[in-house]
Order: sequence, then C-alpha cells, then structure tokens
Amino acid sequence: KELEIIEQKAKDGLVICSRWNYTDSIKTATIERYGFDIFCFKRTLCSLLPEGDYCLGQPFWDYWFPYNIEKNNILIYHYKKLLFLHEKHPKQWDVENWLYYITKFKKENNINRENNKIVSKIVRTEILSKVKTIE
Repeated sequence: KELEIIEQKAKDGLVICSRWNYTDSIKTATIERYGFDIFCFKRTLCSLLPEGDYCLGQPFWDYWFPYNIEKNNILIYHYKKLLFLHEKHPKQWDVENWLYYITKFKKENNINRENNKIVSKIVRTEILSKVKTIE
C-alpha cells in the first residue's frame, strides 16, 4: 500500500524519500538526516532540468534535483516513514567531489556563503519547507 501511495503522488510531482539506516537490526534504524536517497517521478520531469554534469549518485545531486524541480512549480512530496532501509557502512563518497558540486550549486544559484556545511543545511531546509509530507 505504501508503494502505491508513492506511485500515485509521483504521477503529478516528485517524491523524495528518506532512507533509514541500521546496523544490526531494523529495530534500531534511524532516519538519514542529510540528503535524500530515493526519487520517484515521471520521466518527463527530466526535461525541466538545466543541462549540466549533475547526475544520480554524485554529491549534492539529491538537493540539486528537487531544488530545480521546485523552480518549475512542480509539487514535491517527502516520504519519510520507515520503508527504505540501508545498512550502515563507511562513507564512500569523495570530499573533493562534494566540494566541486556544492561550489557549482552555489555559483548557479547566487549563494554567497563561505561555510559549505551551512549552505547544505540551508538548501535542505529550503527544500523541506516547500514539500508536502506524505503521512
């Protein structure tokens, strides 16, 4: 039933989903506080995105994608119930890559702040302020 709800919402917008991290048991799972890991949408949304080198799996793509979709007045839904599980493991993303994409994002969106961690939090907060939470 939950996947049907997500599928229905994705017909008229973008659904971003938060994953739940666990170590030994899903009973100890905690919601991922940074970024989004699951995106459900109609393929036609891709035509609304500016050209560039952002791509799924690259750092900051998970903020760039909904940020740009929202600029086109498309509904964004956030699903954060315990459904998508992820076993914790050492981080595998590259800091240099993250710096490249957040710097690029700041330049493209005229964000003039030095501290990248604060920029990341501000962008996440801005995205979440414009979404509808799926209850």
